[in-house]
Amino acid sequence: MIRIKKINLHEFIYLTFALDSALKIPVGGFKLHLGVALILLYSLISIFHNIRKVKTLKFLKSNWSIVPFLVFVLIHVVLFGTYSARFSILLYYFIALFVFSYFHFKSSKISIRVIGYFQWLLIISGLFQFLLFKLFGYQLAFFDAAHYEIEGSFATRLRGFFLEPNWFSIVFIFNGLLLFYKKGKLIYKDRVLLIFSFITLLLNGSYGLVVVVFGVSIMELFQGFPIFSMKRFKIIIASFVIGVFLIGFRTYNKAESSTSNNKEIAVNYGSRLLPAVRTTLFMMNESTFDLVLGKGLGAWAPIGLEENSLGYVGMSNGEEKIITPSQRDSAEYHVFLLEFGIVGILLYLFDYLFLFFKYRRTDIILAISMMCMLAAFFVYPIYKFNMYLAPLFLIRSFVIGNSKKLVI
Repeated sequence: MIRIKKINLHEFIYLTFALDSALKIPVGGFKLHLGVALILLYSLISIFHNIRKVKTLKFLKSNWSIVPFLVFVLIHVVLFGTYSARFSILLYYFIALFVFSYFHFKSSKISIRVIGYFQWLLIISGLFQFLLFKLFGYQLAFFDAAHYEIEGSFATRLRGFFLEPNWFSIVFIFNGLLLFYKKGKLIYKDRVLLIFSFITLLLNGSYGLVVVVFGVSIMELFQGFPIFSMKRFKIIIASFVIGVFLIGFRTYNKAESSTSNNKEIAVNYGSRLLPAVRTTLFMMNESTFDLVLGKGLGAWAPIGLEENSLGYVGMSNGEEKIITPSQRDSAEYHVFLLEFGIVGILLYLFDYLFLFFKYRRTDIILAISMMCMLAAFFVYPIYKFNMYLAPLFLIRSFVIGNSKKLVI
């Protein structure tokens, strides 16, 4: 049974990230999330009162692995400042840093209890949205209902109050990892939560990050057992059973969506691979300078899409898709390659790889999280969504800041 107790301001802000689009407010051409707005407002008030006078440097010192890319992108924008959308795209990056910084300093204010509330909010909102669609054919959309009529299989999957199922699954998995980090083996006592979490993941259908979590966990568990041991054998059997179950369920979902009468929502397996291949081949034929350093932030829309059609156009019922100056694509790899080059990609991924190898033996939750972000870079357009990854920011802050004190 869920018992609701009083929460503080920082916990309330954290909980808003579980409801995503339901709490987004249109501001000009930008949809400002309530939680992000409160964080920005809180930060401005704090700066005005000199509360955070030197905390920016403390934040960067604690999370120094993000600094190389931060410096690179600032220099890059100055030297390659030819695209009008560069500042609006850069704004997403700095808002994400603001949100990260906020949770870095307020992590001790977020209790285990509220992290559990967050998980239940995701489960309840997810099942509510899913049942509305399955039982009544109603597509819950807070902004553009047509988005689910012309796009792919995600229109039939559980996504809660998020725009797409993939975004829901990312936040859901990270909050689950955070809950496991804080509660440890005590989480197995929350059987109802675990059962509903598993059901929610199945109905969501985004198994990419589940495979990453599962794979890294198995690899690390294997390190602690002899080659021939009963525990290792049990892990292999359990892995096989779970793997077969997930593959079977995913295959069923894919088959169901692909055989739909509406062929426009058939699954496009090349939506990420083909743009990556096209962009890689395109950049290899450009100058070495462009391949190494890219063409500049904001170059993807005019060069990648309008001039060379490198990206994933999508399924649009034969209608031409409107391309905005700050347009991203189906994944970040090919966008980064064109805009930032090989150096930009390496510096961006350095943060994830450094933390993975540093903590893979001492804190598997952070290691798994970093591998999830690495995978997301290649399969999701994660750049603009980074600001909503509050659970990930807390995981990083708890581990790196060694803030393991349990707040009940």
